[in-house]
Amino acid sequence: MRRLVNKIQKVQRKRMWESKISSSKPLFWHVGSPNFGDDINPYYFESVLQCTVRLETDRSLPHILGAGSILNKATLQSVVMGSGLLEPLKKDLENTYHIYAVRGELSRAHVSTEKDVLLGDPISMINLVVNPKIIPKVRTIGYVPHVTEYLAAKKALGGRYHIIDPANDPMGVVADIASCDRIISQSLHGLIVADAMNVPNIWMKPSSKMTGGAFKFDDYFSTVDGNKVAVSDYSELDAIDKSTHFIVSEYKYSKVDYIKNLINFSMRHFD
Repeated sequence: MRRLVNKIQKVQRKRMWESKISSSKPLFWHVGSPNFGDDINPYYFESVLQCTVRLETDRSLPHILGAGSILNKATLQSVVMGSGLLEPLKKDLENTYHIYAVRGELSRAHVSTEKDVLLGDPISMINLVVNPKIIPKVRTIGYVPHVTEYLAAKKALGGRYHIIDPANDPMGVVADIASCDRIISQSLHGLIVADAMNVPNIWMKPSSKMTGGAFKFDDYFSTVDGNKVAVSDYSELDAIDKSTHFIVSEYKYSKVDYIKNLINFSMRHFD
């Protein structure tokens, strides 16, 4: 049943964003199984750029390449604004498109460019879109599984923690994370949102089923301070010290400058 619901949601979300008016700014993001880390792209960029955006699936046309592990999908017409890689590439990406920001140092190492490139996942700035102070704390500990492991997490941990479904409405997931006192996350964007929304967190390492392993996490970690406590499986959660092990990793650079630059990049290419 969950698979069918997800498939219907995927089609609905794709059609909704493809149907936006032609004057909307073109944006590409991964449209697969519903996953807030991907699906948050249009909401985020509409808020930051103060305009409507549409899903541009034809990457031979000019488009913004948004948040997610999609840097390898960049084309001659891409304007890269914070994308990252899922795993190391055998060959570096050629400097044949416009790269202004990538997720972290590991992604930047695969980009052939002499220009300065901003570092940071765009969603690290979500607190400039959604004020965490207006969201009341109604949960103690929330758990954000990888989207493929939601049912397993619900079964194993549902009696202990508030399990947050990554397939839900993306802005609702952001609010759900912010409503917790602490977060455990196997989802990369679960950690990113928790850090941005000032919710202390720890990292559940990726399972063997997750393509790319820890690469995208290490890419993100290169842009923040503080070493996150990492656990490898559910059994290790019992040993976690709830008062000291949960931390907020702070973004190393200026969030305000990052947003200003994204706006300037957008105006340069699409206005």
